[in-house]
Amino acid sequence: MELNRDKLLKIAMQVRPALSSQPYIPALSHIRFSGGDATAYNDVSAITVEAGCDLEVCVPGELLIRALQSLNAEKVLVKQGQGSLVLSAGRAKLKLPANTQVDTSRTITVEFDANARGPWLFRPAQASATISW
Repeated sequence: MELNRDKLLKIAMQVRPALSSQPYIPALSHIRFSGGDATAYNDVSAITVEAGCDLEVCVPGELLIRALQSLNAEKVLVKQGQGSLVLSAGRAKLKLPANTQVDTSRTITVEFDANARGPWLFRPAQASATISW
């Protein structure tokens, strides 16, 4: 599929704050494209943005960002292979490894709790959020 390079880079940059900088758990430094969305989760925060593409892959986030920044073309041809994501623009061809160990059937539920004590009563506006990973 052919995608706009700037749009794909903008999506990756939007979820970048939720990429783990430590390589202890590899999936936490990846961007997951699924169901038309892009998600990054670093065990503290999660960011999901609408990607508008039919990719079903989990790739290293920083590597994807550097790859997109290195390409000069307006459009990027994106091919999802067995265990990889291939980006092509002009004569440039970059093959990014895909994390095939991500269990996409799992979800994480984050419960918000305001444990403040004192004369004021604090409650979260939303009791919980479910994140599909």
